[in-house]
Amino acid sequence: MLRSCPLSRWLRGGLNKWRVAFFVFAFSYGALLLVNISYNSIMWDEVTHLTGGMYLLRGDFSSYFAFNAFYPPMFDLFTAAFFSIGGIAVFSGRLVSVVFSFLSLYAVFEFTCRLYEPKIGLLASIFLGIMPGFVWLSRLAMIETMLIFFFTLSVLFFFMWLQNGKLAALLLSGLTLGVGILTKYQVIIGLAIMLTGLLILGRGYLKSKLKRFPLILLTTFAVVVPWILASYQLYASGMLNTWFYAATVGNPDKSLYSIGLNSAGGNRLPHFYIEIPSWLQLPIFYFLEMTEPYFNVHPISLFPYLLGLGGIAMFMWRRKAADKYLLIWFFLVYVFFTIIPNRHWRYVVPLFPVLAISAACFLTYSLSIGKSIFKNKHLSAKEKHFALIPAVFLIAFTLVGVGFSVEQSYAWVQRSQVRIPIQEASNYVATNIREGESVAVLCPQDMFSQDIVRFYIEAQGKNVYVWQYPQEPVDTYTPHFNATELVNLCRERNAKYVLLYEFSDAFGDSLTYFNSTLTFRDVYIMMFETGSFSAFDREGSREFGPYPPKRIFSFTFLG
Repeated sequence: MLRSCPLSRWLRGGLNKWRVAFFVFAFSYGALLLVNISYNSIMWDEVTHLTGGMYLLRGDFSSYFAFNAFYPPMFDLFTAAFFSIGGIAVFSGRLVSVVFSFLSLYAVFEFTCRLYEPKIGLLASIFLGIMPGFVWLSRLAMIETMLIFFFTLSVLFFFMWLQNGKLAALLLSGLTLGVGILTKYQVIIGLAIMLTGLLILGRGYLKSKLKRFPLILLTTFAVVVPWILASYQLYASGMLNTWFYAATVGNPDKSLYSIGLNSAGGNRLPHFYIEIPSWLQLPIFYFLEMTEPYFNVHPISLFPYLLGLGGIAMFMWRRKAADKYLLIWFFLVYVFFTIIPNRHWRYVVPLFPVLAISAACFLTYSLSIGKSIFKNKHLSAKEKHFALIPAVFLIAFTLVGVGFSVEQSYAWVQRSQVRIPIQEASNYVATNIREGESVAVLCPQDMFSQDIVRFYIEAQGKNVYVWQYPQEPVDTYTPHFNATELVNLCRERNAKYVLLYEFSDAFGDSLTYFNSTLTFRDVYIMMFETGSFSAFDREGSREFGPYPPKRIFSFTFLG
């Protein structure tokens, strides 16, 4: 049963060994997240929030709505606040995710303490913290850690209200749900979790609870409506369709990812391949996607994931009130994102806390059973030692799983430590370009795009027209590169500089772009043959970064 004591009493009496252990873990975890956090280059999804935060900080709302209306504003608002303290820098933007990663661990700890006990709360926060996908997201300027925090708080406050009936808990649930929706539109699924939880867990007082349930809707709408009113003109210009698309389908690049996973991952099981009937592929998609979407990185390491699924099965068997609530949370989120056509493991991060809590519950419950068997006076010494075998196996399984998860988290972070000297190239352009001239970004990719270059240039206080060719990223779409078309566009847009990323391996050998034989060297040769661009070793060309690889070349358009 959830404790109903006031928050002040919780804090006064809450500094026990488990809480101290949690803060030692959480602060150590946060410090590790900060190591080299600004080293790796900005990613495609990050720059949207970094640029949005910059526009909000400067009060440039027209540019903000024109650039970033696809996403809700909450992460950008916090980014702007952090920029105001630490300056417009990658570190400040990514620090938002680190802070909310810490807060998410704390929310899970408090949630689990109140649903079960502090020991399980500590284990749950550790299981969440070592998930490789959670670690990776915590070091990037993306919305997921903030999403987990507000989503977890919302469902926690609602469960408090179900247990103690206090109006403050209901209003806080609606408030945090509204903020969650302004972090990501799909958080609205929280309303379905709450209503289902009320119908299943509140049978004895359903009529009185239903009378108050509209208050959560009013509170949520009170948080969300100001954003709608502030964006009224965007609605009038057709942004309603864009918002609906964002809420139900998502980013077009993620759609391509989803298509690829449906075709390649639909008949995949972890670490080996078997054929799965077509009718079963969609229902089990996210069961695989949460642990095996990529060949070399795993959002949830397999062993802790199995513990989490074991906990879900235990909840279905045990059926305590808290167990039922977590099951409602898990299956409604799972079904909701399964129905949405666009699929990506990042969409189901609201399930990560449930799996962390269920893994902690499964471990402690199983060990408590082994402990009670060992203390049974009616069993012989031989029978007691025999009963220890499953417990020893479970402990070993958990320790090995934690070790693998930590190793995979480290490996994922190491793989993402890729630095492309875009900032140096952008600063050079910002210093030397004149008013009315533009910059072309050739062959854009995940960490090299017009938006990333524009962010660095505008951070220097310069307003420069930056465009890219081809328009679509060449690591996602098959590139169509025509040198004559490029020259014509450069003339039309008065281009002064053309930036090209040396896409090659560690040995300097050129890599091919998506689904093509085209390489960086091919693009350069086509440009050079036009006679309209400066050559590698001629005046007007600059290179940034070490050789090999990861160089940015700046060529001057000669006209």
